[in-house]
Amino acid sequence: MKPSRKTSLLLAAISLTFSHPALHAAELTWDVTDNGATIEAGSGDWNSSDPLNIVWNDAGTNLAWTQTDTITPLNSAIFAGTSGSEDAYVITLASQMATSDLTFNSSGYKITGSTLSLATSPTTNGTITVADNTTAAIDSTIYYSHNRAALISVGSGGVLNLGGGTTAGNNAQLTFSGAGTVNLTAGNYESTIARIDVANVNQTGGVYKFSAGNNTGINLGRSAGQDVNYEISGGELNVSGLAAGYYLG
Repeated sequence: MKPSRKTSLLLAAISLTFSHPALHAAELTWDVTDNGATIEAGSGDWNSSDPLNIVWNDAGTNLAWTQTDTITPLNSAIFAGTSGSEDAYVITLASQMATSDLTFNSSGYKITGSTLSLATSPTTNGTITVADNTTAAIDSTIYYSHNRAALISVGSGGVLNLGGGTTAGNNAQLTFSGAGTVNLTAGNYESTIARIDVANVNQTGGVYKFSAGNNTGINLGRSAGQDVNYEISGGELNVSGLAAGYYLG
């Protein structure tokens, strides 16, 4: 039986739908010189309007940062190059910037200034990763999508200093993981369904507030074989909503 014209058109439309390529975020590396594949660490302004001052490196091609939309995954940011002392390289956000994910592969970087968005879609948050034996800092406020999983991973010997908090009203399901250390120095962090599986947390300031969610919520050292040392010498740790079936420790 010969297919009708209507059927043929429908099949063509379905074929076009399935052949459309998926959108993937480009991995761009912070680079203060326009010299090809060589990555040079340094301070500067993270923006989308001055590519001649600071460029981003994409496999040897230097270009400007293009992602400003908080939910469109165009770019993920990598900080690398020669490691420096703590806070040696200050990255300043004059206005809110957005990235799909954030990775520190070298020591010495500190992000400060305006808000940094780590939401790749209305329902998906980006990941912060600190490599082994690497020290980094984020003093900018972090924007997350509300009540969605958000992973912060710090490798063995690594240190992440957090001093900017998260945006009010956008309480992510924060998970700290890895064999490194997270230092909470300032800012307000509110989390629904928190999981703290990083080896060390030192809270010297700020407010960390988390409340009960479902049966995976409010967990300190839940991962198998993971010991957590949480020390608080300043600021406020506020845990609420514990009930039967929930545990801390």
